[in-house]
Amino acid sequence: MVSYFFIVYLNMRNWILLCGLLSTQANAQEQERFISKPIRQTQTIECADHDPERHELKHALHIADSLGISTKYKHQNKAILKFSWPLKWVNQTPGNSFYSLSNYFENDPTGLVRDYNCGKRSYNGHKGTDIYPWPGWWLSMDNQEVDVVAAAGGRIITKLDGNYDRNCTMGNQNWNAIYLEHPGGGVTWYGHLKKSSLTGKGLGDSISEGEFLGKVGSSGRSTGPHLHFEVYESGIVIDPYAGACNSGMASRWKNQHSYYNQALIRSFCTSGEPIFPPCPQQENLKKDSIYAQGDSIYLTNYYRDLKNGDTTILLLRNPMGVIIDSLFTIHNISPDVFYDAGGWLWKRKLGPTASDGIYAFESKYRGNTLISRFIYAIPTSINAQEKRNTSVVYELDFLKVRGFSEFEYPTIFDLTGRQIKVTTEWEGEYWKIGRLPFSGVYLLYLKGKKAFLISKK
Repeated sequence: MVSYFFIVYLNMRNWILLCGLLSTQANAQEQERFISKPIRQTQTIECADHDPERHELKHALHIADSLGISTKYKHQNKAILKFSWPLKWVNQTPGNSFYSLSNYFENDPTGLVRDYNCGKRSYNGHKGTDIYPWPGWWLSMDNQEVDVVAAAGGRIITKLDGNYDRNCTMGNQNWNAIYLEHPGGGVTWYGHLKKSSLTGKGLGDSISEGEFLGKVGSSGRSTGPHLHFEVYESGIVIDPYAGACNSGMASRWKNQHSYYNQALIRSFCTSGEPIFPPCPQQENLKKDSIYAQGDSIYLTNYYRDLKNGDTTILLLRNPMGVIIDSLFTIHNISPDVFYDAGGWLWKRKLGPTASDGIYAFESKYRGNTLISRFIYAIPTSINAQEKRNTSVVYELDFLKVRGFSEFEYPTIFDLTGRQIKVTTEWEGEYWKIGRLPFSGVYLLYLKGKKAFLISKK
């Protein structure tokens, strides 16, 4: 049975939604108002050379030929195969993106490290593209937030499963993986998958572009959850990226990302600094919190390919939409040139005279904006008369809220301040509110008067 129950009444003179008051003024007094610093998960995602898996590929192709799986594929149209992105965001919590890239294909045959752009975003002998969830790769893996999907249509020629998937070092462990053969004879690998997460399809079955293959994991010779994506043409491993140090090769991507694929991925307030424990422990991003008077507010942004000298503008708008404070931040991460996955944290205490309402905190980076809303609530007492006349009950798949007028329009927020879309209807004596989407605690706000914390079980 789904149920809702009234927890606490919040006088609207004493609850407020804030995410920090920031200032652009540079004098010493203003600088004491906040603390700003970079954050970065210390471990780097890598995987070992895959010569044993390439031997497995030859074996798989031999079996596929023997079973007649590959024959017609190899004689089909041999036009250049173009790939879509091999990851898909399933649990789309508010944000712009969900991944970063740790290693490109390594192109130098002399023992030096050189990626397609003549940079060093790889390591010697690496013949694939390593992509991982961010922020929090173990958290993302455990919550199964990222699907590995087929970059192009094809057929399964190898399916490896049942191997340990929380590796932190490059031992000799076997991985969980799927190999696809595509029309024209090209092959793609999808390696380091989570154990028991692979598609139910088997050897020889057809797979469409974008179809689910498995979940990101850390099986095999791996230092953390990621996808190792590897491409073959005519039996030769190739770099799918086109660039100055992969000359003569057209891009195999339908939409090739920039070398530095810069983005602000997530933005939210937290109850403290995020915790990135040793591998393979799950990260704690501390993003669920309600703030009370005297609390420190931690503003946390997560970036992909954040470069030294990049800038972020922070804006705080009051309930009327008016900008009441701002901060211009220059990201100094020297001597590093960039963070493939990093973040920035601001710590701030609120003043005692902040006005009531729902505030919007905006982060602007490279022409894009993320908006987050956050709750600052102080429970207060409730007199007996108000308690008798006010009720929030569950009836026939909806909330019935009594004790308010039709002009006190209800809105629902989760505990990160994100408004939840529900149906609302005034029934003459009470507000009728449609079913909430998931179990947990919500904030029910009736404009101009009161707010409730309500719980759905």
